[in-house]
Amino acid sequence: MGTTRTPSGGTVTISGGTVGGSTVTITGCGSTVLTAGFGVLVETTTTLNTYTFHRLVPKATEVTTVAAISSDITTVAGDTTDIGVVSGLSSDIQSLADIEDGTVATDAISNVGNNISSVVTTASNISGVNSFADRYRVSSSAPTTSLDSGDLYFDTSTNILNVYGSSGWQNAGSSVNGTSQRYNYTATSGQTTFTGSDNNGNTLAYDAGFIDVYLNGVKLLNGTDVTVTSGSSIVLASGATTGDVVDIVAYGTFSVASLNASDLSSGTVPDARITGAYTGLTSLTITTADNSTGLELISTDADANVGPRLSLYRNSASPADNDILGDIRFMAEDDASAKLEFAKIEAKALDVSSGSRDTQLRFQIRHADSGNDILKLTPTEAVFNDGSFDTDFRVESNDNANMLFVDASANKVGIGTSSPDRELTVGGVSNARIGILSNDNSTGASQLQFGDPDNSQIGRIYYEHSDNSMRLHTNNTERMRIDSSGNVLINTTDSSTLTAGIKLRASDNAIAAVVTSNPSGYFGRLSTDGDIIKLRKDSTTVGSIGVVNSNNLYIQGDSTNSGLQCGTNTILPVQNGANASNTIDMGDGSNLWKDLYLGGGLYVGGTGTANKLDDYEEGTFTPIIKFGGGTTGISATQVGAYTKIGNLVTLQIFIEFSNKGSSTGAATISGIPFTIATLTNSWSGVGTAPLVWHNMTSSLVQAGVTVNRSSQFLTLFGHTASNGNGTNQALTNTDFANNSYIGITAAYLST
Repeated sequence: MGTTRTPSGGTVTISGGTVGGSTVTITGCGSTVLTAGFGVLVETTTTLNTYTFHRLVPKATEVTTVAAISSDITTVAGDTTDIGVVSGLSSDIQSLADIEDGTVATDAISNVGNNISSVVTTASNISGVNSFADRYRVSSSAPTTSLDSGDLYFDTSTNILNVYGSSGWQNAGSSVNGTSQRYNYTATSGQTTFTGSDNNGNTLAYDAGFIDVYLNGVKLLNGTDVTVTSGSSIVLASGATTGDVVDIVAYGTFSVASLNASDLSSGTVPDARITGAYTGLTSLTITTADNSTGLELISTDADANVGPRLSLYRNSASPADNDILGDIRFMAEDDASAKLEFAKIEAKALDVSSGSRDTQLRFQIRHADSGNDILKLTPTEAVFNDGSFDTDFRVESNDNANMLFVDASANKVGIGTSSPDRELTVGGVSNARIGILSNDNSTGASQLQFGDPDNSQIGRIYYEHSDNSMRLHTNNTERMRIDSSGNVLINTTDSSTLTAGIKLRASDNAIAAVVTSNPSGYFGRLSTDGDIIKLRKDSTTVGSIGVVNSNNLYIQGDSTNSGLQCGTNTILPVQNGANASNTIDMGDGSNLWKDLYLGGGLYVGGTGTANKLDDYEEGTFTPIIKFGGGTTGISATQVGAYTKIGNLVTLQIFIEFSNKGSSTGAATISGIPFTIATLTNSWSGVGTAPLVWHNMTSSLVQAGVTVNRSSQFLTLFGHTASNGNGTNQALTNTDFANNSYIGITAAYLST
C-alpha cells in the first residue's frame, strides 16, 4: 500500500488503482486499516476490479527481524495465561506507578515498605479482618448475602444502625430518637398506605407495636383500624377521604432502670425528696391497700384566687402542632388479670403558634373493648361520640327524661321522646309544637331550609316579617306565597288579574290563571265519557262541560236542557251528555239568530243530496245587446241583476237605447253570469217570462226570450197575434228604434 487506507463500512476504495486507471474496490475489510508499506492478500470476485480482503502481508525486512527472535516469540506464546493476568491488571499497575512516582502520593509504596511490620501483622490476622468486613457493612439498602445472626449494617438513607437476627434486619436501637416522634400526613382520595416523608419532611420510622395513629384526631385501633407492623409504613383498613389528616406518634423503646430502695441513703424516702421543686424524680407510684386516699393535694392559701392545683407541664425544647400535652389515664385489670386503660382525659396542642394557640381536650372511655372519644372539645366545636360508636346522647329536663335524645344506632333525634322514628321527631306531649321566633317583628325572616351538598338552601319555607307573607321556595326560587291578605299566589307576587300567574284571591274568592302563552288551565277525565266541569248556582247544577263519543267536547245546560258537542268537523246537538238528533231548535219565535255564514250547503227537510241547498247568490252583471252578433254604433244603458238559488238562475235585465247603431240581424243578449246547463235534447229547458218594451215596432204584440246554450246568450223573439198564436219571429234591429227600451225577466238552469 502506497498510503494508509481506512475502511468505510468495511470497504476500501482506491481511485486509479489499476494500470488503466480504473477504481479498485476491496470489500470485507471490517475495521482493519490497510497500512502504508504493507501488502494486501485479496481474492477476485465476479465483478471487475472488486476483491475480497483476506489479510495484510508484512514487509520482507520485518519478516526477517521476526524470524531472528522466533524463540522469544515461542516463549511468549507458551505463557499466554500470565500475559492475560497482567493484561487484566493494567489499570492497577498504572496506579502503582502513579503512586510511586508522585502522581498520586509521594513515595507511597516506600511508606508501605517502611511499615512492613504492620502489614505483616494485618496479614497474619487477615481472617479476622475479613470477618469484620462481613460483620459490619455500610449501605443505603439492607444486604441480602453472607448473612449471619449478629451482622450489623449502617443504613445511610435513615442514619440508623441495624442488626441481623432470625426475623431479618431490625433496628439495633429504637427507631425513634428520644421518647416519641410525630408525623403528619394529608390524605388523597382512597389512600390507605402512608410512608416516606410527611408534611414536615420527616421520614416515617417506628418500632412495631410502639405507635399510635389518629385519623382527623380520632385514635385508630391497632390491628383492626390500621396495620402497624412494617416499621416504615402504616396501612388503613379503609381508604381515607381527600384532605383527611393522619397524625402518627411513634414512641421510643427503652427501659428505665429499676431503683432499689436499698440504694437510697436510708430505708425510707424522706419528704425532702418528694416536695419542693424536685426535678430528679422520674416516676412515682403510690400504693394503698385499702380505700384511703392515694393522693391528696392540700392548699392552705386563704385568698379567693386559687385552691389546690395539679399542673401537667410539657417542657419541650421544640413544641409542634398536635403535640400531646398530657393525659390522665384510669387503669385497671380485667378478669384475665390484664392491666389496661379503661378511661383517659387527654390534652393536645392543635396550634402552638404564639398569638393563635389552640387546644383540644378529649375524654375517652372503653366501649366494647375499643377506645371511644365520648367527648372532644376544640376551639371550633364540642363533639359527643367522635368515635362513631353506638352511644346515645340524652339531655334530661326537670320532668322529662328525654328532653333531647340522639339515637346513635338509628341516626335519629328525638325531642321529648326516646323513640324517634324520623330524622327529627318532636313528641312526648299532647300538643307538640315547633317554634321559630324572630327577635324583630318588622324585618328579617323565620326560615325552614332544605339543602344538599351543592346548595344549603335549595328549598325553603319561610315567613317574611317585613310584609307578613309566607313563602315557599324550590330549586332556590320562590314558587308560591300567601300574602298578608290571604291571597295564594303561585309564580307571581301580584294578586291582580292582569299579570301572569295563578292567584287564589281571598278578597273576592276568585281564581285567576293568567299566562302570556300556552293554556291557562287543564281539566281532564280518564277512561269514560261524562262531565269534566260542573257549573252551579247555589246548590243547583246549571250546566256542565264534558266529553261524549270518546273525544267530543260538549257544553250543555242542566240535565233537562240542550247543548252542543264538537265532533270531527261538525257541531252536533247534545242533551244529557248524549247525542240528540232532530230534537233541538236553533232559536225560537222570540229569539232569532242574526246571520248564518255557510261555506258549504244547507240541507232542508232531509239529509239526502236532493235536500242540499249548496248555493245562494245575489249580484249584478252587465248585459250586452247585439244585432247579428255586432254592436257597431250601439249606445245604450244596459244593467242586469241575478239571483242564484242552487243551480236556478233568475235574471232581471233593463236596456234603454239612445242609439241603436248600424249593426243588423237578430237581437241577442250576452254577458249572462253563469254557464247554461244542458238538459235533454241539448235544450236548455229554461222557461222565460214576458218581455216588456217601449217604442218598439207597432206590429209587435207579445215578446219573450229563449236561452241559447250553445252560444251562451239570450235570443229575443216576438209575434204579432195578441193571443200568442200569431206569427213567431226573432226580433231584429228593425224592431227597435233609437229610443226603444226593454225589460226582461228570465230564468235558466246553470251547470
